[in-house]
Amino acid sequence: MGGMIAQELALNHPRAVQGLVLGCTTCGFAHGAPPRPEVLAATAQAGALTQQERIRQFLLAAATPEFLEKAGREFWDWIIAGWLAAPTPLETMARHFVAIQSFDTFERLPQIQAPTLIIHGDRDLMVPVENAGVLGQRIAGSQVRIVPEVGHLFFWEKPEESAQAIVEFLSAVPAAA
Repeated sequence: MGGMIAQELALNHPRAVQGLVLGCTTCGFAHGAPPRPEVLAATAQAGALTQQERIRQFLLAAATPEFLEKAGREFWDWIIAGWLAAPTPLETMARHFVAIQSFDTFERLPQIQAPTLIIHGDRDLMVPVENAGVLGQRIAGSQVRIVPEVGHLFFWEKPEESAQAIVEFLSAVPAAA
């Protein structure tokens, strides 16, 4: 939801945003590509799962199978222990889902004036890569960077490539007067 919040920040407080990076986000599903059907089906079952099962389900949708295989047991243990230390209540998850479903900035996107980088994994199941194209067409002068062979967690799967793209973009953004 961070990219959605960043869009609202840039739209509602344009003077506060010198450069904008939108990662694996959408302008809303009314005009963008919705999550893949298997992700929607899994979301509908979340209430019947334990917290640990919900975490696993999220990661299976958010990262590529190759990344998760290579990450190994230590990664899974670290993620699960971290998320279980501060579990997200089901009510909060439900509100999050409702907020995402009703989000829509499509008509307002041309108002974004900040230089914008749209970065997206080409294998994102949660927020399909087609959304990067929609954003890129609606935000004048924006740059679209598709990171190959990664999912929604592009910054975990290819941290160096992702960070380099973001740093290069932000380094070229003019500083405020």
